[in-house]
Amino acid sequence: MNQTGIKRALFGGTFNPPHIGHINAIETVKDRLSLDRVVVVPAFKSPLKEDTGLDVSPQQRLEMLRLGFDEDQEYIEVSDFELNRPSDSYTVETVKEMQKLYPEDDLYLVIGADQFEQFDRWKQFEDILSAVHLVVTSRPGHRLPRVKEQYAEGLQPFVDAIDRDFVMLSTGKHIHFIRLEDIDVSSSDIRKKLRTGQSVARYLPPMVEDYIRERDLFHISAPKVTNYEDLAKFCATRLDDKKALNVMGFDLRGLELPTEYALVASGTSMKHASSLAENMVMDVKAEFGLSPFGVEGKGNSDWVVIDYGSLLVHVFYDYVRAKYNLEGLWQEAKPLKMPWT
Repeated sequence: MNQTGIKRALFGGTFNPPHIGHINAIETVKDRLSLDRVVVVPAFKSPLKEDTGLDVSPQQRLEMLRLGFDEDQEYIEVSDFELNRPSDSYTVETVKEMQKLYPEDDLYLVIGADQFEQFDRWKQFEDILSAVHLVVTSRPGHRLPRVKEQYAEGLQPFVDAIDRDFVMLSTGKHIHFIRLEDIDVSSSDIRKKLRTGQSVARYLPPMVEDYIRERDLFHISAPKVTNYEDLAKFCATRLDDKKALNVMGFDLRGLELPTEYALVASGTSMKHASSLAENMVMDVKAEFGLSPFGVEGKGNSDWVVIDYGSLLVHVFYDYVRAKYNLEGLWQEAKPLKMPWT
């Protein structure tokens, strides 16, 4: 289908891998704005994202995208335009190319709320605002802005008028804010689950999951830990042994969160909190041969987060813990019975 003079949207990303959150975003935006076509453009490499270090080629990501859409979604076109540029992928170059290809079309650019927060860091973002309408979709953990002061600083001078979820720009283009049905999933979470042998069936189109497993794209392995409740209780015991304060555990399954279990504990100082986290990581490594996917807040920090995929451990300086009140966010979760109770 090579229509012209239509409403055509560009939907970019790394898609490593593509998942149901991407599909939900495309379908919702298409229906809300009555779009005629959506061009999905996988990036060769995003200039604002770190390399994941995983050996998945651009062509494999392209193939997964093509497998991910149903045959009846004829309005979706997967483009390899940016993959043919072996360098950082700059959206402004793609937009200019689309203007040349479809000079009569009304062009839209779909981005997430997380990307909108740093939109003024994009290369030649002013040219993008003159060429396309922006469509900003909600993302878990990122609020859609309600007033101009919440926009990226460089974007604020372009705002002429705001009417709830519709913004008029001085360039003659618009911004549309669209709230998606909450599907709390990200490509990085899916990669973690695959690498630890967890099920991802609920997050991926079946043909995409088959493609990944047949090629072992994300270094799928047998899980080193088969029972994360046991791991949570092991970590809780080690924290308690090191004099952590008020160690609490939560079973988050059923709450549509990207992890299954969480622990919260406190140290009497920032140094104590950091020491608790460091010793717990060493104990888990020694007992299970398991290293965390990441640790945030190392060193002299008032909040350390240890990420084991299906288990997140939060270690606070006790004074700071009340400020964030994570326990209050998880009121609907089932408390874990601690080994010493």
